Amino acid sequence: MIYYLNGTNFKDFGVYVSRGRGLIDGLNIKEPKEMDWDGYHGKVVDLSAPRYESREITLECFIAGIDKVDTIQKATSFFRELAKAGTQSLMIDTGEGKMLVYEVYQSGKVDINNRWTNRTNVGEFTLKLIEPEPVKRVLKFVVSDPLTDEPSITLTSEKLVTIFWGDTAKETASSTVTRTHTYSVAGTYHIVLAGVIEEITGFSTNCEIVWNNL
Repeated sequence: MIYYLNGTNFKDFGVYVSRGRGLIDGLNIKEPKEMDWDGYHGKVVDLSAPRYESREITLECFIAGIDKVDTIQKATSFFRELAKAGTQSLMIDTGEGKMLVYEVYQSGKVDINNRWTNRTNVGEFTLKLIEPEPVKRVLKFVVSDPLTDEPSITLTSEKLVTIFWGDTAKETASSTVTRTHTYSVAGTYHIVLAGVIEEITGFSTNCEIVWNNL
């Protein structure tokens, strides 16, 4: 599997992932509303519309450089990218024609276990990421000419839906709306619609649907 951070291969930062957890695991269900009536057995629990907690992702990584200075510079560059404002795009190429896409932020402090000798310059660390809006629909749009190619999304939803356009831009939408976006450079973009996706009652787009409800 190939990991990308904001479109850059982890390996370009000198970072390699040895193991990932939480990427495709089931999400924790939020505690449902409960009613405890006198004179009745047990409780009445509202399970009509389950809601989920944020996704927690753990990546066991190591970073390697040609010498100590190179390793430090690569680590600094990687963690600065993670620390940018807003969520960051984590994408994983499974090698089967579909990308896994997550909008995440770093949780907690990262401790790097260094193994520096005359032959090796490696730092091992565990990266903890949070995806605050874990239920989503993922689209793909290819831009050949930024002057003419624009994705278009029309949706109907009583609840707010967050649209991450795949180039750091995002916006929210609700009711019945059509949203378009202009990209500055050509390329392939993965667009994330996050929210109560199952309650979208109308939807059309000129994008390819990669995951309907991930």
